[in-house]
Order: sequence, then C-alpha cells, then structure tokens
Amino acid sequence: MSTLLILMSVVVTLVFGLFAVGVVLLLVRATQTPPHKIQQPGWQGAASGTPPVPGAGSWNAEVMSDGLVGMAGGSLRSTFGRFDLRDGALAFTPNGEAAPAWQARCADLAVTRHGVLSPHAVTLQGPMGVVRCSVSIEHINRFSRNSIKTMRQANYATQFVQVLRANGARG
Repeated sequence: MSTLLILMSVVVTLVFGLFAVGVVLLLVRATQTPPHKIQQPGWQGAASGTPPVPGAGSWNAEVMSDGLVGMAGGSLRSTFGRFDLRDGALAFTPNGEAAPAWQARCADLAVTRHGVLSPHAVTLQGPMGVVRCSVSIEHINRFSRNSIKTMRQANYATQFVQVLRANGARG
C-alpha cells in the first residue's frame, strides 16, 4: 500500500511540475509581441537607455468618451482610430475617416502618462481639448480584454509620451 502511495505522489508531483513549466513558458510567450500581429509602420521604440528621437510615427488609439462609462475605462462609447505624428504635429484620425478629426502642434500639447490603475494610459491637453486615450502599435481590443497585451500597451504608452515630449510637448 505504501509503495502505491509513493508512486502516486511521484506521478502527481511530475504532473504539477510539468504544468508549472508549461504555465511559465506560456506567460513568457504571451508577453512578447506575436509575429503575426500587424504593427504600425513608421515608428520603432527607442533602444533601452537611449532618448527617443523626434520624427514621424503612427499608433493605434482608443479615445475614451467623456461619459461615466469612459471615465471608468469602458470602451462602449470610445472612438478608435490612429494617431499620426508628422513634422512636429500630432493628428487623430478616427477609423473609417479620410481626414483627421483634429491636429495640433506638439509644442501646443501637454501630455501626462498615467499608472497601471488608471482606466486610460495617456491624457493629452491642447487646442482640441482634453483627450483621455490608450495607444498601441498593435490592434486595440474592443470587446474583450487581454491582460498580457495590456502590459505591452503600457510600454507603448510610455514610448508614445517620450516621443511627443521629444517633439516639444510639455509634460
């Protein structure tokens, strides 16, 4: 009887060990940008420890609504689109539109990066008003959340703010 218990405990330990290794490998893989995901062209993050270089770039964007749902971080009334940085000016073009909804010189913008507990990553203030938004070089999920992707998007938001500040935005 004791041999059977020892054998069962060894098998259970091996199964849990393999499960733990599988979970760790899955987490490592999930935190990397998958190669099949389309990234925005024209901008690459600065190498670690180097200041961002001013220039052109594009980011997917979710602009939160002003209502209670938007304040809580819900995407029900959000406007999805793209931020384009060209020649020291930032423009927001909603999905499906040919022309930007607004454009502002970076020198006229104040930008704030928020922490992970905030429902939005970045606040922009300028001639267009106050814009609470999240940015990514990956597709932004609309109907579901992905915690691992959200962690990557936090890094994209930091890089976005750094590039805007390098182009003259106040912080």
